[in-house]
Amino acid sequence: MSTRKTANKTARASPRSGVALPLGAHAGNTGGKKGRSGRPRDEIRAMLLDGAEAAIPRHRAQLESDDPTLIRSAAEAFLRYGVGRPEAISVEEVRERVAKTVDLMRKRVPPDQMESMLPELKAIWT
Repeated sequence: MSTRKTANKTARASPRSGVALPLGAHAGNTGGKKGRSGRPRDEIRAMLLDGAEAAIPRHRAQLESDDPTLIRSAAEAFLRYGVGRPEAISVEEVRERVAKTVDLMRKRVPPDQMESMLPELKAIWT
């Protein structure tokens, strides 16, 4: 059987100020409830956007430098945060897209051109 004890309403005095530290359920403790604790999200977003705006000129200057490491770092930052990372697609989805492309080509491309193109397309995709 566990004999857990709950905390007192106040802890021992703070070693710095000598003031008793409140614990547990009291009016000043919001309990970390969602949306009521920490910095507001809009304020965080605004801070991050200000930082991004300040970083863009620095990254542009790095792209124009002669140092390959700086160029690569700046390009990666622009791709990661500006363009975004490509989404991975499954092999099945690629096969479906290729099949739809070939079907569309069969409808729109003359048969003699289509037949000569299919072996070249197969070579690309296999």
